[in-house]
Amino acid sequence: MSDRQYYGVSIGIIAISLLVVVAVCGYSQSLTDDTVIQRFSALATAVAAAGGFFAFVTLVFYTIETRLLRKATEEQLEGGIRPVLLFDVSSEGRQLGAAMNLTTFQIKNIGAGPAFDVKVAPLVGDGVKLDVDEISLIESREVKSMEWSIAQSGKRSGMSSRPALLAHLITEAKFPAKMPVTVECKGLSGKRYRTHHELRYDPLERRVWTDFVRLEKG
Repeated sequence: MSDRQYYGVSIGIIAISLLVVVAVCGYSQSLTDDTVIQRFSALATAVAAAGGFFAFVTLVFYTIETRLLRKATEEQLEGGIRPVLLFDVSSEGRQLGAAMNLTTFQIKNIGAGPAFDVKVAPLVGDGVKLDVDEISLIESREVKSMEWSIAQSGKRSGMSSRPALLAHLITEAKFPAKMPVTVECKGLSGKRYRTHHELRYDPLERRVWTDFVRLEKG
């Protein structure tokens, strides 16, 4: 149940308790027999009912506050061990007329905790697919180089892991100029995390770089 639903239930309980008190008080006033004992008995019943409902409402609010406090504490503790992975493929500056040269193939963990079982989703283009090898562990603040290979029409060759091949396929539009990249890992708590990036290519500048998009908790 969400926080909004908890608050809705609490307001409903308060409204019901007030209606019960009003109903009981109205009943006590409607008695034709003005015996003092009967009137005091009806009022005592109303007070007891109101007290019971208000005690229950207090318990509900206490439960909500405890839940919110626990949630905030868990988020704070999680932030202290959560990994955040940055995927980075980029090219270096080049001279006019020179071929594009890809120089960076790495994943950096900028989070506070280690990342386990790091996986990059395959990058799929026009008849080509780039697969990145799984990395078992990337410590906090650590940078790991990626091992990767490219399949063309389902086949691989001795050039499959050469940066020159990837650069050629990018410039020939075999891969999209804006390509989504998803990196998934497991944190110290056992929770899974995904970082979403965009691998971009500028055909005018003949330049490749990677933008970070968002972090997602699985």
